[in-house]
Amino acid sequence: MPTAATPAAQAALGECVAWHLRLDKFSSELAANMPEGQNTPPAKTTALRAVLSCYTNKARPQFPVVIKAKLAWLDRTAAQATETHHRSIRLIADSKLLVDLGRAHALKNVGLAFERTTGLPLIPGSAVKGVVSTWAAWSAAGDGLFNDPPTIPKTRTDYHTPDTALARQVLGDDSEDGSTATGEIIFLGGFPETPPTLGLDIVNPHHEADGSDKHNLTPNVFLCLEPGMPATCWRFPIIVRSGAEDPAKLLQVAGDWLIEALIQTGVGAKTAAGYGRFRLPSGAPRPANTAASGEPLTSDFTEKSFASVLDRMNNAGAVQAFQADLKTLQLPHNSAWLAKLKTHLASPAGKGARKRLKDKPWFPRELLPTP
Repeated sequence: MPTAATPAAQAALGECVAWHLRLDKFSSELAANMPEGQNTPPAKTTALRAVLSCYTNKARPQFPVVIKAKLAWLDRTAAQATETHHRSIRLIADSKLLVDLGRAHALKNVGLAFERTTGLPLIPGSAVKGVVSTWAAWSAAGDGLFNDPPTIPKTRTDYHTPDTALARQVLGDDSEDGSTATGEIIFLGGFPETPPTLGLDIVNPHHEADGSDKHNLTPNVFLCLEPGMPATCWRFPIIVRSGAEDPAKLLQVAGDWLIEALIQTGVGAKTAAGYGRFRLPSGAPRPANTAASGEPLTSDFTEKSFASVLDRMNNAGAVQAFQADLKTLQLPHNSAWLAKLKTHLASPAGKGARKRLKDKPWFPRELLPTP
């Protein structure tokens, strides 16, 4: 058995139900004398398959009890904060999720965020706050986000005047001479309401470390959280600190930013490839899209960002990312851009995309030109 080298470790692994301990403590205990052959998987792949089996068959069946206790704790926290200082947002995982991928590990790039005592996968509050902070900065940048290079405010004091006070109040002052305050909003993180599904994914490097082309492509395997069937619903609670001015407005703005950031940009690693995206539950109203000032935006796109959507549509390897773009385009305030997409598909330049999308069950037929 190639997952661990010592007999003692082998015996312990047979009884281990803690997938996260197996991942962190035993993955590096790979057998030194693994058989070599063309059909033999790499040691990393073998180790991660063992972790996946432990998670699926031993750890995951115990998570309902863990989740029930965690949600009960969140309910008690909400009751203690009261409705005026607490907001809980529910979102459904819409793609694979990679949070804490780059944390230190013997196997490299296999990290996942989880609760240390139970192994329950979660999204740290720092990751949620980071995404919201990025969304606020992008919103404050406006069309400057699509300059080459992008013109993005480096600190919240550089935001446009109406935006500065609100962003600093929600997220804190990040200027060099600012205060040490972390903001009036506490982001508790993301917590699954049902046991998440763990899976294996691959990236296939095509270049060596020196930049030369690889002669033998070797897929690099890593762990990820799958959306699941049915998809996993996550809870994202936020709390306003006691004594904050106008807590209702802070909850509204911070929660709306959180929703838009997780729907449109995602959280964690590989978001540019469509990972880490969420969607609202069926029937849940989507908040009006807001800038960093809390004022509504007229649409989610500019000419330059729409051109990027067309690039992803024409790239067969970016289908998942384009699906997320399409959901955003279908929102009422983006109707003009959706019409522009339809016009492009009817033009000679859209011929290749038409042929590829016409058989996709998720692509709306009404966007394709009538034969």
